[in-house]
Amino acid sequence: NGRQLSNYDDSNWEKKILPGVENALTEATAPNGYYPEFYNDGIWYRKNFNVDASNNGKFIKLMFYAVNYVCDVWINGKYVGYHEGGYTPFAFDVSSFLNYGSSNTIAIRVDNIAWGARKDIIPFNNVDWFNYAGVIHDNYLEITETVSVTRVNVIPKNIDGNISTTIVLNNTGASADAFAKINIYEASINNNNIKSEFAKDIIGKEVSFSGTTEKTIQINEKNIAVLKLDHQIPNPKLWTMKNPNLYVMKITLTKSQNDPTIIDEYYTQFGIRTVAAKNGKFLLNNRIMFLPGVARHEEHPDYGRSVPKEIIYSDLIAVKNLNALYLRTAHYPNHLYTYLIADRLGIGIMEEIPAWQWDSKDVYDIQNARKLYIQMFREMVFKDYNRPSIFMWSTSNECHWNGIERLTYNNNIKTDYRNNYDDGRLLTQSAAADNPGAADQSQSIMDVAGWTIYFGIFYGMSRQYQGPTFTFVNSAQTNFPDKPIIDTEFGYWSTKDGSTTNEQVNVLNQTFNGFKIF
Repeated sequence: NGRQLSNYDDSNWEKKILPGVENALTEATAPNGYYPEFYNDGIWYRKNFNVDASNNGKFIKLMFYAVNYVCDVWINGKYVGYHEGGYTPFAFDVSSFLNYGSSNTIAIRVDNIAWGARKDIIPFNNVDWFNYAGVIHDNYLEITETVSVTRVNVIPKNIDGNISTTIVLNNTGASADAFAKINIYEASINNNNIKSEFAKDIIGKEVSFSGTTEKTIQINEKNIAVLKLDHQIPNPKLWTMKNPNLYVMKITLTKSQNDPTIIDEYYTQFGIRTVAAKNGKFLLNNRIMFLPGVARHEEHPDYGRSVPKEIIYSDLIAVKNLNALYLRTAHYPNHLYTYLIADRLGIGIMEEIPAWQWDSKDVYDIQNARKLYIQMFREMVFKDYNRPSIFMWSTSNECHWNGIERLTYNNNIKTDYRNNYDDGRLLTQSAAADNPGAADQSQSIMDVAGWTIYFGIFYGMSRQYQGPTFTFVNSAQTNFPDKPIIDTEFGYWSTKDGSTTNEQVNVLNQTFNGFKIF
Protein backbone atom coordinates (compact mmCIF):
# COMPACT_ATOMS: atom_id res chain seq x y z
CA ASN A 1 0.00 0.00 0.00
CA GLY A 2 2.91 2.35 -0.63
CA ARG A 3 4.52 2.29 2.82
CA GLN A 4 7.94 2.28 1.15
CA LEU A 5 7.27 5.52 -0.74
CA SER A 6 8.62 8.90 0.33
CA ASN A 7 5.21 10.58 0.22
CA TYR A 8 3.40 7.96 2.26
CA ASP A 9 1.51 9.52 5.17
CA ASP A 10 2.89 7.99 8.39
CA SER A 11 1.72 10.80 10.67
CA ASN A 12 -0.51 8.44 12.68
CA TRP A 13 2.17 5.82 13.20
CA GLU A 14 3.48 4.99 16.66
CA LYS A 15 6.84 6.52 17.60
CA LYS A 16 9.55 3.95 18.30
CA ILE A 17 13.10 4.22 19.60
CA LEU A 18 15.50 1.89 17.80
CA PRO A 19 17.14 -0.45 18.41
CA GLY A 20 14.35 -2.17 20.27
CA VAL A 21 12.17 -5.26 20.11
CA GLU A 22 8.61 -5.13 18.84
CA ASN A 23 7.27 -7.67 21.33
CA ALA A 24 5.29 -6.35 24.29
CA LEU A 25 7.38 -7.07 27.38
CA THR A 26 4.90 -6.59 30.22
CA GLU A 27 1.60 -8.13 31.25
CA ALA A 28 -0.10 -4.75 30.91
CA THR A 29 1.00 -4.23 27.30
CA ALA A 30 0.77 -7.80 25.96
CA PRO A 31 -2.47 -8.34 23.97
CA ASN A 32 -3.44 -11.54 25.82
CA GLY A 33 -1.63 -10.89 29.09
CA TYR A 34 1.10 -13.41 28.33
CA TYR A 35 4.52 -11.83 28.10
CA PRO A 36 6.89 -11.45 26.47
CA GLU A 37 4.44 -11.32 23.58
CA PHE A 38 4.82 -13.84 20.78
CA TYR A 39 4.92 -11.56 17.75
CA ASN A 40 5.31 -13.37 14.43
CA ASP A 41 4.30 -10.96 11.72
CA GLY A 42 5.45 -8.00 9.66
CA ILE A 43 6.63 -4.66 11.01
CA TRP A 44 7.23 -1.41 9.12
CA TYR A 45 9.52 1.40 10.27
CA ARG A 46 10.00 4.77 8.58
CA LYS A 47 12.29 7.69 9.30
CA ASN A 48 13.09 11.00 7.61
CA PHE A 49 16.67 12.23 7.76
CA ASN A 50 19.04 14.65 6.06
CA VAL A 51 22.45 14.05 4.52
CA ASP A 52 24.64 17.11 4.12
CA ALA A 53 25.39 18.19 0.56
CA SER A 54 29.12 17.99 1.32
CA ASN A 55 28.81 14.18 1.42
CA ASN A 56 27.77 13.90 -2.21
CA GLY A 57 30.24 11.65 -4.01
CA LYS A 58 31.35 9.85 -0.85
CA PHE A 59 30.85 6.18 0.02
CA ILE A 60 27.92 5.79 2.39
CA LYS A 61 27.00 2.47 3.99
CA LEU A 62 23.80 1.70 5.84
CA MET A 63 24.84 -0.57 8.72
CA PHE A 64 22.69 -2.99 10.72
CA TYR A 65 24.07 -5.08 13.58
CA ALA A 66 21.02 -7.38 13.82
CA VAL A 67 17.43 -7.41 12.52
CA ASN A 68 15.12 -10.37 13.17
CA TYR A 69 14.31 -12.06 10.88
CA VAL A 70 13.99 -10.91 7.22
CA CYS A 71 14.77 -7.25 6.60
CA ASP A 72 13.85 -5.33 3.41
CA VAL A 73 15.04 -1.75 2.97
CA TRP A 74 13.90 1.12 0.74
CA ILE A 75 15.37 4.62 0.55
CA ASN A 76 13.37 7.36 -1.12
CA GLY A 77 11.01 4.77 -2.54
CA LYS A 78 13.75 2.70 -4.20
CA TYR A 79 14.43 -0.86 -3.12
CA VAL A 80 17.93 -1.21 -1.61
CA GLY A 81 18.06 -4.91 -0.69
CA TYR A 82 17.32 -7.51 1.93
CA HIS A 83 18.99 -9.70 4.54
CA GLU A 84 17.89 -12.91 6.19
CA GLY A 85 18.99 -13.95 9.67
CA GLY A 86 18.39 -12.29 13.01
CA TYR A 87 21.75 -12.39 14.79
CA THR A 88 24.52 -11.08 12.52
CA PRO A 89 25.46 -7.73 10.95
CA PHE A 90 24.91 -6.66 7.37
CA ALA A 91 25.26 -3.48 5.32
CA PHE A 92 24.15 -1.82 2.08
CA ASP A 93 25.90 0.70 -0.15
CA VAL A 94 23.29 3.47 -0.26
CA SER A 95 25.43 6.21 -1.84
CA SER A 96 23.34 6.32 -5.02
CA PHE A 97 19.98 6.22 -3.23
CA LEU A 98 20.38 9.40 -1.18
CA ASN A 99 19.31 12.98 -1.70
CA TYR A 100 22.20 15.23 -0.71
CA GLY A 101 21.38 18.50 0.96
CA SER A 102 17.70 17.61 1.28
CA SER A 103 15.34 15.19 2.97
CA ASN A 104 15.51 11.39 2.70
CA THR A 105 13.08 8.69 3.77
CA ILE A 106 14.11 5.20 4.82
CA ALA A 107 11.49 2.45 5.04
CA ILE A 108 12.30 -0.88 6.70
CA ARG A 109 10.07 -3.92 6.57
CA VAL A 110 10.80 -6.71 9.04
CA ASP A 111 9.16 -10.11 8.78
CA ASN A 112 9.54 -12.25 11.89
CA ILE A 113 8.63 -15.74 10.73
CA ALA A 114 7.07 -17.99 13.36
CA TRP A 115 9.32 -20.79 14.54
CA GLY A 116 7.79 -24.12 13.60
CA ALA A 117 6.10 -22.69 10.49
CA ARG A 118 8.73 -23.82 7.97
CA LYS A 119 12.03 -25.71 7.85
CA ASP A 120 14.20 -23.49 5.65
CA ILE A 121 14.86 -20.73 8.22
CA ILE A 122 17.41 -20.65 11.07
CA PRO A 123 16.38 -21.37 13.75
CA PHE A 124 13.31 -23.14 12.38
CA ASN A 125 11.75 -24.91 15.39
CA ASN A 126 10.52 -23.83 18.80
CA VAL A 127 13.79 -23.29 20.61
CA ASP A 128 14.53 -22.58 24.27
CA TRP A 129 14.97 -18.84 23.94
CA PHE A 130 12.58 -16.12 22.82
CA ASN A 131 11.85 -15.03 19.26
CA TYR A 132 12.18 -11.26 19.48
CA ALA A 133 11.15 -9.24 16.43
CA GLY A 134 12.43 -5.95 15.04
CA VAL A 135 15.59 -3.92 14.60
CA ILE A 136 17.38 -5.63 17.46
CA HIS A 137 20.79 -3.96 17.49
CA ASP A 138 22.44 -0.73 16.32
CA ASN A 139 21.85 0.77 12.88
CA TYR A 140 23.54 3.83 11.41
CA LEU A 141 25.08 5.45 8.34
CA GLU A 142 28.84 5.19 7.89
CA ILE A 143 30.36 7.87 5.64
CA THR A 144 33.84 7.67 4.11
CA GLU A 145 35.72 8.98 1.10
CA THR A 146 35.51 6.93 -2.10
CA VAL A 147 38.75 5.18 -1.08
CA SER A 148 38.49 3.70 2.41
CA VAL A 149 39.57 0.85 4.67
CA THR A 150 36.80 -1.75 4.70
CA ARG A 151 38.31 -4.12 7.28
CA VAL A 152 41.57 -5.25 8.82
CA ASN A 153 42.12 -8.87 9.84
CA VAL A 154 44.85 -9.68 12.35
CA ILE A 155 45.73 -13.34 12.96
CA PRO A 156 48.31 -14.22 15.63
CA LYS A 157 50.55 -16.98 14.26
CA ASN A 158 52.46 -17.89 17.42
CA ILE A 159 53.36 -16.55 20.86
CA ASP A 160 56.53 -14.91 19.53
CA GLY A 161 54.59 -11.93 18.21
CA ASN A 162 54.24 -12.97 14.59
CA ILE A 163 50.94 -11.80 13.12
CA SER A 164 49.35 -12.02 9.69
CA THR A 165 47.69 -8.75 8.67
CA THR A 166 45.16 -8.38 5.87
CA ILE A 167 44.02 -4.87 4.94
CA VAL A 168 41.03 -4.57 2.62
CA LEU A 169 40.63 -1.27 0.76
CA ASN A 170 37.51 -0.30 -1.17
CA ASN A 171 37.30 2.18 -4.03
CA THR A 172 33.88 3.32 -5.22
CA GLY A 173 35.29 5.98 -7.57
CA ALA A 174 37.87 6.33 -10.32
CA SER A 175 41.23 4.53 -10.24
CA ALA A 176 43.35 5.97 -7.48
CA ASP A 177 46.52 5.58 -5.47
CA ALA A 178 46.53 5.59 -1.69
CA PHE A 179 49.35 5.53 0.82
CA ALA A 180 48.79 3.27 3.82
CA LYS A 181 50.72 3.62 7.06
CA ILE A 182 50.49 1.07 9.87
CA ASN A 183 50.99 1.83 13.56
CA ILE A 184 50.60 -0.54 16.50
CA TYR A 185 49.99 0.51 20.10
CA GLU A 186 49.68 -1.24 23.40
CA ALA A 187 46.19 -0.89 24.79
CA SER A 188 46.03 1.17 27.96
CA ILE A 189 42.74 0.26 29.61
CA ASN A 190 41.39 1.97 32.71
CA ASN A 191 38.07 2.77 34.35
CA ASN A 192 37.58 5.74 32.05
CA ASN A 193 37.87 3.90 28.75
CA ILE A 194 37.17 0.21 29.35
CA LYS A 195 33.51 0.60 28.32
CA SER A 196 34.25 2.46 25.09
CA GLU A 197 33.14 0.73 21.90
CA PHE A 198 35.94 2.48 19.98
CA ALA A 199 39.40 0.94 19.81
CA LYS A 200 40.87 4.41 19.32
CA ASP A 201 39.96 5.26 22.92
CA ILE A 202 42.18 2.58 24.48
CA ILE A 203 45.42 3.45 22.66
CA GLY A 204 48.50 3.53 24.88
CA LYS A 205 52.17 3.75 23.98
CA GLU A 206 53.28 2.96 20.45
CA VAL A 207 55.28 -0.22 19.95
CA SER A 208 57.94 -1.01 17.39
CA PHE A 209 57.45 -3.96 15.07
CA SER A 210 59.12 -5.47 12.03
CA GLY A 211 57.64 -5.94 8.60
CA THR A 212 56.04 -3.54 6.14
CA THR A 213 54.89 -0.39 7.90
CA GLU A 214 53.82 1.68 4.90
CA LYS A 215 52.93 1.06 1.29
CA THR A 216 51.49 2.78 -1.77
CA ILE A 217 48.53 0.87 -3.23
CA GLN A 218 46.87 1.35 -6.59
CA ILE A 219 43.16 0.59 -6.58
CA ASN A 220 41.31 0.20 -9.84
CA GLU A 221 38.04 1.96 -10.56
CA LYS A 222 35.12 0.60 -8.50
CA ASN A 223 37.24 -2.20 -7.13
CA ILE A 224 38.97 -3.46 -4.04
CA ALA A 225 42.61 -4.00 -3.13
CA VAL A 226 43.83 -6.53 -0.58
CA LEU A 227 47.12 -6.00 1.19
CA LYS A 228 48.53 -9.13 2.88
CA LEU A 229 51.45 -8.48 5.22
CA ASP A 230 53.44 -10.26 7.92
CA HIS A 231 54.49 -8.41 11.05
CA GLN A 232 56.35 -9.27 14.22
CA ILE A 233 56.04 -7.56 17.59
CA PRO A 234 59.14 -8.29 19.71
CA ASN A 235 58.61 -9.57 23.25
CA PRO A 236 54.83 -9.46 22.93
CA LYS A 237 52.51 -9.21 25.90
CA LEU A 238 50.29 -12.24 25.49
CA TRP A 239 46.53 -12.27 25.97
CA THR A 240 45.34 -14.59 28.74
CA MET A 241 42.29 -14.61 30.98
CA LYS A 242 44.47 -13.51 33.90
CA ASN A 243 46.33 -10.85 31.93
CA PRO A 244 44.19 -9.79 28.94
CA ASN A 245 46.87 -7.75 27.20
CA LEU A 246 45.66 -6.05 24.04
CA TYR A 247 47.04 -4.07 21.13
CA VAL A 248 45.48 -1.58 18.74
CA MET A 249 46.41 -1.43 15.08
CA LYS A 250 45.87 1.86 13.29
CA ILE A 251 45.74 2.17 9.51
CA THR A 252 46.10 5.70 8.14
CA LEU A 253 45.28 6.30 4.48
CA THR A 254 46.61 9.43 2.81
CA LYS A 255 46.53 10.53 -0.83
CA SER A 256 50.22 9.79 -1.29
CA GLN A 257 53.47 9.49 0.63
CA ASN A 258 54.12 13.18 -0.01
CA ASP A 259 50.57 14.39 0.52
CA PRO A 260 49.57 14.04 4.20
CA THR A 261 45.88 14.69 3.54
CA ILE A 262 44.10 11.95 5.47
CA ILE A 263 41.55 9.95 3.50
CA ASP A 264 40.63 7.45 6.19
CA GLU A 265 41.70 6.13 9.58
CA TYR A 266 40.87 2.65 10.84
CA TYR A 267 41.47 1.19 14.32
CA THR A 268 41.09 -2.39 15.48
CA GLN A 269 41.67 -4.03 18.84
CA PHE A 270 43.52 -7.36 18.82
CA GLY A 271 45.54 -9.66 21.04
CA ILE A 272 48.39 -12.09 20.66
CA ARG A 273 47.50 -15.58 21.78
CA THR A 274 47.24 -19.04 20.26
CA VAL A 275 44.69 -21.79 20.72
CA ALA A 276 45.23 -25.43 19.80
CA ALA A 277 43.87 -28.93 20.34
CA LYS A 278 46.62 -31.46 20.90
CA ASN A 279 46.68 -34.97 22.38
CA GLY A 280 43.23 -34.54 23.84
CA LYS A 281 44.05 -31.23 25.56
CA PHE A 282 43.06 -27.62 24.94
CA LEU A 283 46.09 -25.35 24.75
CA LEU A 284 46.18 -21.60 25.24
CA ASN A 285 49.56 -20.13 24.39
CA ASN A 286 50.98 -23.69 24.33
CA ARG A 287 49.80 -24.36 27.88
CA ILE A 288 47.14 -26.88 28.89
CA MET A 289 44.01 -25.12 30.11
CA PHE A 290 40.87 -26.18 31.95
CA LEU A 291 37.93 -23.87 31.25
CA PRO A 292 35.36 -23.57 34.06
CA GLY A 293 32.67 -21.26 32.85
CA VAL A 294 29.05 -20.31 32.32
CA ALA A 295 26.56 -19.65 29.51
CA ARG A 296 24.60 -16.45 28.93
CA HIS A 297 21.55 -15.61 26.88
CA GLU A 298 21.38 -12.12 25.42
CA GLU A 299 18.09 -11.17 27.04
CA HIS A 300 16.68 -8.74 29.57
CA PRO A 301 13.14 -8.39 30.98
CA ASP A 302 12.99 -4.68 30.12
CA TYR A 303 14.71 -4.76 26.71
CA GLY A 304 14.36 -8.27 25.27
CA ARG A 305 17.38 -8.89 23.03
CA SER A 306 18.06 -5.17 22.58
CA VAL A 307 20.20 -5.15 25.70
CA PRO A 308 21.93 -1.78 26.34
CA LYS A 309 25.71 -1.80 26.36
CA GLU A 310 25.79 -0.81 30.02
CA ILE A 311 23.92 -4.00 30.94
CA ILE A 312 26.09 -6.13 28.65
CA TYR A 313 29.10 -4.75 30.50
CA SER A 314 27.61 -5.40 33.96
CA ASP A 315 26.68 -8.95 32.93
CA LEU A 316 30.26 -9.68 31.89
CA ILE A 317 31.56 -8.16 35.11
CA ALA A 318 29.29 -10.61 36.96
CA VAL A 319 30.72 -13.48 34.90
CA LYS A 320 34.26 -12.36 35.70
CA ASN A 321 33.44 -12.04 39.41
CA LEU A 322 32.39 -15.70 39.43
CA ASN A 323 36.01 -16.53 38.54
CA ALA A 324 34.71 -18.01 35.29
CA LEU A 325 37.38 -18.32 32.62
CA TYR A 326 34.99 -19.11 29.81
CA LEU A 327 31.60 -17.97 28.47
CA ARG A 328 29.36 -19.63 25.94
CA THR A 329 27.27 -16.93 24.28
CA ALA A 330 24.43 -19.35 23.72
CA HIS A 331 22.94 -20.15 21.28
CA TYR A 332 23.57 -17.40 18.74
CA PRO A 333 25.96 -14.54 17.99
CA ASN A 334 25.58 -11.73 20.51
CA HIS A 335 26.07 -8.00 20.09
CA LEU A 336 29.56 -7.05 18.89
CA TYR A 337 30.13 -5.14 22.14
CA THR A 338 29.93 -8.40 24.12
CA TYR A 339 33.15 -9.72 22.59
CA LEU A 340 34.94 -6.37 22.68
CA ILE A 341 34.44 -6.28 26.44
CA ALA A 342 35.30 -9.97 26.87
CA ASP A 343 38.66 -9.13 25.28
CA ARG A 344 39.28 -6.45 27.88
CA LEU A 345 38.07 -8.37 30.93
CA GLY A 346 39.77 -11.64 30.03
CA ILE A 347 36.92 -14.07 29.35
CA GLY A 348 37.35 -16.92 26.86
CA ILE A 349 34.43 -17.36 24.46
CA MET A 350 32.60 -20.02 22.47
CA GLU A 351 30.35 -18.37 19.85
CA GLU A 352 27.65 -20.27 17.94
CA ILE A 353 25.15 -19.96 15.09
CA PRO A 354 21.51 -20.75 15.99
CA ALA A 355 21.19 -24.17 14.36
CA TRP A 356 19.22 -25.73 17.23
CA GLN A 357 17.99 -29.34 17.45
CA TRP A 358 17.91 -30.33 13.81
CA ASP A 359 16.61 -33.83 14.37
CA SER A 360 15.50 -35.27 11.02
CA LYS A 361 16.83 -36.03 7.57
CA ASP A 362 14.40 -33.72 5.77
CA VAL A 363 15.60 -30.71 7.78
CA TYR A 364 19.20 -31.36 6.78
CA ASP A 365 18.21 -31.97 3.16
CA ILE A 366 16.48 -28.59 3.04
CA GLN A 367 19.23 -26.73 4.90
CA ASN A 368 22.09 -28.39 3.01
CA ALA A 369 20.45 -27.44 -0.29
CA ARG A 370 19.92 -23.83 0.75
CA LYS A 371 23.15 -23.35 2.74
CA LEU A 372 21.95 -20.26 4.59
CA TYR A 373 24.03 -21.52 7.52
CA ILE A 374 27.20 -20.89 5.48
CA GLN A 375 26.25 -17.21 5.26
CA MET A 376 25.43 -17.06 8.97
CA PHE A 377 28.68 -18.73 9.97
CA ARG A 378 30.69 -16.34 7.77
CA GLU A 379 28.91 -13.31 9.19
CA MET A 380 29.56 -14.51 12.73
CA VAL A 381 33.26 -15.06 12.12
CA PHE A 382 33.86 -11.84 10.23
CA LYS A 383 32.11 -9.67 12.81
CA ASP A 384 34.43 -10.91 15.57
CA TYR A 385 37.53 -11.82 13.57
CA ASN A 386 40.06 -9.93 15.69
CA ARG A 387 38.70 -10.84 19.12
CA PRO A 388 41.35 -12.83 21.06
CA SER A 389 38.71 -13.80 23.62
CA ILE A 390 37.03 -16.11 21.10
CA PHE A 391 38.60 -19.57 21.23
CA MET A 392 35.96 -21.65 19.45
CA TRP A 393 33.35 -21.29 16.72
CA SER A 394 30.39 -23.64 17.22
CA THR A 395 28.27 -25.03 14.40
CA SER A 396 25.11 -26.07 16.26
CA ASN A 397 23.29 -27.01 19.46
CA GLU A 398 21.84 -30.43 20.38
CA CYS A 399 21.23 -31.77 16.89
CA HIS A 400 20.15 -35.38 17.42
CA TRP A 401 20.17 -36.69 13.86
CA ASN A 402 23.10 -39.07 13.39
CA GLY A 403 22.92 -39.55 9.62
CA ILE A 404 25.31 -38.61 6.85
CA GLU A 405 23.37 -35.38 6.32
CA ARG A 406 24.64 -33.98 9.62
CA LEU A 407 28.20 -34.88 8.64
CA THR A 408 27.64 -33.05 5.35
CA TYR A 409 26.39 -29.98 7.22
CA ASN A 410 29.44 -29.80 9.48
CA ASN A 411 31.81 -30.61 6.62
CA ASN A 412 30.31 -27.82 4.51
CA ILE A 413 31.01 -25.30 7.26
CA LYS A 414 34.48 -26.65 8.00
CA THR A 415 35.56 -26.72 4.35
CA ASP A 416 34.35 -23.19 3.67
CA TYR A 417 35.94 -21.89 6.87
CA ARG A 418 39.33 -23.59 6.55
CA ASN A 419 39.69 -22.88 2.82
CA ASN A 420 38.43 -19.30 2.67
CA TYR A 421 38.75 -17.42 5.96
CA ASP A 422 40.58 -19.55 8.52
CA ASP A 423 41.49 -17.41 11.54
CA GLY A 424 43.25 -20.13 13.53
CA ARG A 425 40.43 -20.82 15.97
CA LEU A 426 38.97 -24.20 16.86
CA LEU A 427 35.74 -25.67 15.52
CA THR A 428 33.30 -27.35 17.87
CA GLN A 429 29.62 -28.04 18.36
CA SER A 430 27.21 -28.51 21.23
CA ALA A 431 25.91 -32.01 20.61
CA ALA A 432 23.60 -33.93 22.96
CA ALA A 433 24.98 -36.49 25.43
CA ASP A 434 21.87 -38.66 25.28
CA ASN A 435 21.48 -38.88 21.50
CA PRO A 436 23.60 -39.59 19.46
CA GLY A 437 25.72 -39.74 22.62
CA ALA A 438 29.40 -40.37 23.27
CA ALA A 439 29.98 -42.06 19.89
CA ASP A 440 28.49 -39.19 17.86
CA GLN A 441 30.18 -39.59 14.47
CA SER A 442 30.03 -35.86 13.67
CA GLN A 443 32.53 -35.15 16.46
CA SER A 444 35.22 -36.62 14.20
CA ILE A 445 35.06 -33.43 12.13
CA MET A 446 35.55 -31.11 15.09
CA ASP A 447 38.71 -29.84 16.74
CA VAL A 448 36.98 -29.94 20.13
CA ALA A 449 34.27 -32.49 20.95
CA GLY A 450 31.39 -30.75 22.70
CA TRP A 451 28.17 -31.97 24.32
CA THR A 452 25.44 -30.71 26.60
CA ILE A 453 25.28 -33.09 29.57
CA TYR A 454 22.07 -33.43 31.60
CA PHE A 455 22.22 -36.88 33.17
CA GLY A 456 19.74 -37.16 36.02
CA ILE A 457 17.68 -34.24 34.70
CA PHE A 458 16.42 -34.79 31.15
CA TYR A 459 17.60 -38.38 30.79
CA GLY A 460 19.04 -41.20 32.88
CA MET A 461 17.97 -41.97 36.42
CA SER A 462 16.48 -39.01 38.25
CA ARG A 463 18.99 -37.09 40.37
CA GLN A 464 21.86 -39.39 39.45
CA TYR A 465 24.41 -36.87 38.25
CA GLN A 466 28.03 -37.70 39.03
CA GLY A 467 28.25 -41.37 38.03
CA PRO A 468 26.53 -41.13 34.63
CA THR A 469 28.47 -37.95 33.81
CA PHE A 470 31.76 -39.70 34.57
CA THR A 471 30.76 -42.73 32.51
CA PHE A 472 29.79 -40.54 29.56
CA VAL A 473 32.98 -38.46 29.61
CA ASN A 474 35.06 -41.63 29.94
CA SER A 475 33.32 -43.09 26.86
CA ALA A 476 33.76 -39.85 24.94
CA GLN A 477 37.49 -39.86 25.70
CA THR A 478 37.72 -43.47 24.56
CA ASN A 479 35.95 -42.68 21.29
CA PHE A 480 37.85 -39.44 20.60
CA PRO A 481 41.18 -39.75 22.44
CA ASP A 482 42.88 -36.98 20.48
CA LYS A 483 40.22 -34.33 21.06
CA PRO A 484 39.65 -32.02 24.01
CA ILE A 485 36.17 -32.41 25.47
CA ILE A 486 33.94 -29.56 26.54
CA ASP A 487 30.63 -29.74 28.36
CA THR A 488 28.76 -26.86 26.78
CA GLU A 489 25.84 -26.96 29.25
CA PHE A 490 24.82 -28.53 32.51
CA GLY A 491 22.79 -27.38 35.46
CA TYR A 492 19.32 -27.20 36.94
CA TRP A 493 16.58 -24.62 36.44
CA SER A 494 15.92 -21.84 38.89
CA THR A 495 12.60 -20.78 40.35
CA LYS A 496 11.19 -17.43 41.33
CA ASP A 497 10.87 -18.40 44.98
CA GLY A 498 14.35 -19.94 45.19
CA SER A 499 12.99 -23.39 46.02
CA THR A 500 15.42 -25.17 43.66
CA THR A 501 18.56 -23.51 44.99
CA ASN A 502 19.75 -26.54 46.95
CA GLU A 503 19.25 -28.84 43.98
CA GLN A 504 21.14 -26.40 41.75
CA VAL A 505 24.09 -26.62 44.12
CA ASN A 506 23.80 -30.41 44.24
CA VAL A 507 23.79 -30.67 40.43
CA LEU A 508 26.77 -28.35 40.19
CA ASN A 509 28.83 -30.25 42.75
CA GLN A 510 28.02 -33.76 41.51
CA THR A 511 28.36 -33.01 37.80
CA PHE A 512 31.57 -31.10 38.36
CA ASN A 513 32.95 -34.00 40.37
CA GLY A 514 32.30 -36.16 37.33
CA PHE A 515 34.67 -33.88 35.40
CA LYS A 516 37.31 -33.45 38.09
CA ILE A 517 38.28 -37.11 37.96
CA PHE A 518 39.80 -36.43 34.57
